[in-house]
Amino acid sequence: MFGIKLVGVIFTLIQVTAAILPNTTAISHQVAHSSEESIIITSPTKVQKRHAKPLTNAERMSAGMLPAFPKVLERTVPLRTRKQYKRNSKRQDPAPSGGSTTPPTEPAQLTATDLASTDDDNVFSRALAFPVQIFDRSSSTLYISTNGLLSINAGTSSLSNSALPTTDTNIPSYAVMPFWEDLYYYETSGGGVSFRSDDTSFNLRYYGTSLNEDGVVDINVYYTTSNPGIFYTYYNSDNTATGSEATIGAQGKPKYVQYDYRAANSVGPGTTLVTNGDGSVTKSGSI
Repeated sequence: MFGIKLVGVIFTLIQVTAAILPNTTAISHQVAHSSEESIIITSPTKVQKRHAKPLTNAERMSAGMLPAFPKVLERTVPLRTRKQYKRNSKRQDPAPSGGSTTPPTEPAQLTATDLASTDDDNVFSRALAFPVQIFDRSSSTLYISTNGLLSINAGTSSLSNSALPTTDTNIPSYAVMPFWEDLYYYETSGGGVSFRSDDTSFNLRYYGTSLNEDGVVDINVYYTTSNPGIFYTYYNSDNTATGSEATIGAQGKPKYVQYDYRAANSVGPGTTLVTNGDGSVTKSGSI
């Protein structure tokens, strides 16, 4: 008896289901859009695919759809160029070993002997608005010897020059020698040591006589923060003060550069020397 009732229930359910399905509103003309094709669903059991023109964003939005994401613009830069740019952007230029070896125009020669006029074997210090670099050391205090020597960290008035690097403990470890020897000055002839500086440079003039070479020494030294570590020296001395008794160069622990040590005709009227922070000296002009 129970089995007969169960079969009757199942039969009834089948009839109800058959009656509902024909009355169900079919899902039709709903478009799911992709960039390649449209899918049109005409019934729950039948799916058709056909290529169709993509909908505009206005059409998509009117149908309750989200606007399509725009295409990414094609890159017009060739791939090889982009790779080259990427590679170059990671490369760093090496640090420069020194500044310009092309000397600038010689500054106007100083005439006021504000450091020394008759002083012999003396040293003066000047506080600057910028650091002066000699090799790997720098200081904003510059020491100026009347005997043709500049230094930082310490000064000297020594008149006895020697070859570089000097072992004389009286000579500062970091020094530049534009014309290191026993120099003296006559006030009556306008001789002396002149110095001027501003916020970015200094200019130093030695205008005197070499005791050992018996000639007129006229030297202009220029330094600028545009080229740190570079000293430009302009020689306007006469033909008898050519360096035959002088030391010309620079030293710093452990580096040094010696351009001249008591060699005649090393410098003369019109000679320009560029003492570079990389340990070299470049000469231009006569001799």
